[in-house]
Amino acid sequence: MACIVALLSLSSPALAVDAPSAGKETDEGLSSAEIKTKSEVVYGVLNADGAVKNVYTVNRLELGSDGSFTDYGTYSTLTNLTNTAILEAHGDAITGSGEAGDFYYQGTMENINLPWIFNLSYTMDGTPIDAASLAGNSGALEIQLATKRNTDVNAVFYNNYMLQITFTLDMNLCHNITAAMGTVSEAGSSKIVTFTVFPGKDANISLTANVENFSMAGIDIAAVPYNANMEMPDTSILTERFSQLHEGISQLHDGVGEMVDGSQDLNGGGAELQKGSAFVKDGLAQLADNGGSILTGSSNIQDALEKISAGLEEGLSQNTELSSIEQLPAGLSAIAGGLRQVGQGLDALKGGFSPAYDALDAAMADIPTPALSDKEIAALYLQLDPGQHSVLDTLIDTYTAAQTAKGTYTQVKAAFDAVTDTLTSVSAELSAIADSLDTISAEAAGIPTMLSQMKELAAGLSSLSDQYAAFHTGLKKYTDGVKNISVGYTDFDEGLSSVAEGISALQNGLQALHQGTSVLNEKTAGMAGEAENSINAMMADYLGNDFAMESFISDKNTEVSFVQFVLKTDGIFREKEASPDTPEEKEETFLDRFLALFKKED
Repeated sequence: MACIVALLSLSSPALAVDAPSAGKETDEGLSSAEIKTKSEVVYGVLNADGAVKNVYTVNRLELGSDGSFTDYGTYSTLTNLTNTAILEAHGDAITGSGEAGDFYYQGTMENINLPWIFNLSYTMDGTPIDAASLAGNSGALEIQLATKRNTDVNAVFYNNYMLQITFTLDMNLCHNITAAMGTVSEAGSSKIVTFTVFPGKDANISLTANVENFSMAGIDIAAVPYNANMEMPDTSILTERFSQLHEGISQLHDGVGEMVDGSQDLNGGGAELQKGSAFVKDGLAQLADNGGSILTGSSNIQDALEKISAGLEEGLSQNTELSSIEQLPAGLSAIAGGLRQVGQGLDALKGGFSPAYDALDAAMADIPTPALSDKEIAALYLQLDPGQHSVLDTLIDTYTAAQTAKGTYTQVKAAFDAVTDTLTSVSAELSAIADSLDTISAEAAGIPTMLSQMKELAAGLSSLSDQYAAFHTGLKKYTDGVKNISVGYTDFDEGLSSVAEGISALQNGLQALHQGTSVLNEKTAGMAGEAENSINAMMADYLGNDFAMESFISDKNTEVSFVQFVLKTDGIFREKEASPDTPEEKEETFLDRFLALFKKED
């Protein structure tokens, strides 16, 4: 009996809607039998476009004892699949009787709504075609099946049931079969294409093939509770990585904070460097401007020495009178006084230049020696969000500019060092010349009676004039060099100003970066927990959820242990032409259809 019931439950819809041809009345006075558990297998027949044609259900009741029972559902026809007792319907109450154990009955449902809405469409060579016209066609076929929730039905089935959709295609008629989201297998001469739709998901599936004289068996759709018996991967490593990421961001935030503190000191040093550089620039400009006056004075001294030397030689050659010689000491003293004034001017210039140069040298010494490698700079970029790279770009550009400025200063430092020494040397030489002139002047005061020594004096002055000419030439080169340094230092000073501005921008950028890392540090503090929650939520889509099984037939049914849906669409076949001598078909009996299950179809 159990074998017959199982076969009947999988038979065609035509069999399922038959009412019993014979039976006996339900015995009165039977004790009530408890329904321990109940299962429902819902069979549905769909049109080739996906619309529901009819629905029937095979109910299995596990009776705890012999007796009568009451089940619930709204059916147009009822079929007892267990015994010959008549099933009676009183509204939505179905009554019957049976022995302890499993009792099966079938009912054709009046409400044919399923938990899912199916929409099937077809195109041949890119042109839409209805299913009725599709059979026997050849070309490039595409079948599309869309599934979505039917809002008129309890959502528990849509949210917790997995759909398995199976296409069976004849490989003699269908070639180059493709199904992007499907699994393709072979069974004999058929290609089996299976699609899976997870609970709570709508789907749009597509199948393509090149077909000849096309026909296709009906599409099978099974819906069962989803329960993935699988071992999910260990996600603790991933969440641990998120924790490590937060720790790294926290360290980055602290490091940026230290950089902000350092940039404040660097910004102050940059401002002082700019002030010192401006002082040096002004000093060099004054030195360059005074160079003309120094050269003019030196030129006058040179002319005076040449005239004195020439006049003395001329006077001696013409036996100049003693009165002319007596004027010589005063002239020499005047020249000595002029040389000392020039030396004092150089000393004053040195006194202004030295502090300015010391300030510049100290400011340049405060610029740190390069300590960042390209690898370390690249690591900084990797640790920052791409949106914060502009701040780091400013930091690197400022850092590079500061190192360039220091390198430039190192190259010209020797010239600056020579300025003080040169000024000291020139001043000392001028003082020595003045002392020599004073000595000559003192000696010249006593020469009225020593005309014989005048020739030696003339020779000494001539030699002094020649030496001073060489000194004047060197002094001119020096003043020209000072002018060139002054012009070049203006560009250098502008570069230092740019460095100072860059340092200031760097400080502002680092402060903005520090605020950003603060927000990033705060937002990533709970990242590991959030990631774990998100992973668990995503895993739930694949592991399935525990839910209380409910009856699809009626919410009055209790103790429901299992509900399954078995659906099938109409096949696409060419209609066979009837032979003229085809005998008229007789009405099949219950036994005819049962025996037909074991016959092989033509």
